[in-house]
Amino acid sequence: MKKLIVILSCILFSFPVFAVEQNFQERLYCKFADNSVRVYLLKEEDTTRCMDYISVVNVYLKKEYDSIIQIMANRNRWDDIEYWDELYEEKKAQFLKLFSQRMMIQWAMTKFENELLDRCKELMWETLEAKNESLDNQISVLEEELKENSYNIRVEKALQELKYKKQIVEKMIAANEMTSFLEAFSVYLTLFPFAQSWK
Repeated sequence: MKKLIVILSCILFSFPVFAVEQNFQERLYCKFADNSVRVYLLKEEDTTRCMDYISVVNVYLKKEYDSIIQIMANRNRWDDIEYWDELYEEKKAQFLKLFSQRMMIQWAMTKFENELLDRCKELMWETLEAKNESLDNQISVLEEELKENSYNIRVEKALQELKYKKQIVEKMIAANEMTSFLEAFSVYLTLFPFAQSWK
């Protein structure tokens, strides 16, 4: 558990502070083989930022799409139909190849993110569930105190703080993508001192 907290902290703080607000996938790097792509969290040798590669592919997709539209317009004039049909098939094949590459990268990034999120939540599950239960018990005690003395500002403030902590823990438990998980985790570290984060 301690190792996971350290790893997540490194992931979180190895990027600028504003990076938490960005899409997690914008941080990922890809290494390409013939018909496969491998995703990395940090830059390795021969890796490219995945989103940069997707941006380049999108430019080429747009170019091929525009070419296809122009070819179809030329073909509709009924000039040299065989030439335009052949060129159309060639451009269509190139477009589909590029689109397939883009989908392969996107799928690999999503799979990487989902597996990382599942692993983080799995390793932190017991701790988060224990904290959630503990917070529920503390909240119940303070709510009973407030029933007896509804004007106790100290108790009311403590209750609000506990509810906020519970909200952050529940956000980590319910997170369905790494961006929101890391965002909640960055707050989690401030609410629960680092030395206590794995207790």
